[in-house]
Amino acid sequence: MPSIGEARNVGVMYTQRLNDFITVTGGVYAAKYNVYGVRFNDFGGKGKLSFRINDRMKINMFGTYSVYNGYGMTPASQLFMNQNSYGGTLEFKISDSFGIEAGAEREFNPMTRKWETHPIIMPVFYK
Repeated sequence: MPSIGEARNVGVMYTQRLNDFITVTGGVYAAKYNVYGVRFNDFGGKGKLSFRINDRMKINMFGTYSVYNGYGMTPASQLFMNQNSYGGTLEFKISDSFGIEAGAEREFNPMTRKWETHPIIMPVFYK
């Protein structure tokens, strides 16, 4: 059956709480793409570092590195692949069950071949 393409991803992440204030998460992934009959493999790493300032505030820093970053593929097909990115957020715990996380992410845009900044604001729900 004809289709635009397919993507298969596998990865593993590991989180380690170093102490009461610092948490580190890191991992690797591998991906196989088939877009319009063109096959492409990629692999890379992802990471996150969190610093708890106090009981109500936390700083998060994160990033993704793609070894091939879609090089050799058409720009349109690169849009759904992992792209190099990094960023940070500040998390505010408003109540025991709800908070807000806000910050920014810099991501490589394969269509323009430039880095772009995207704002981040989202709710956080706690158990």
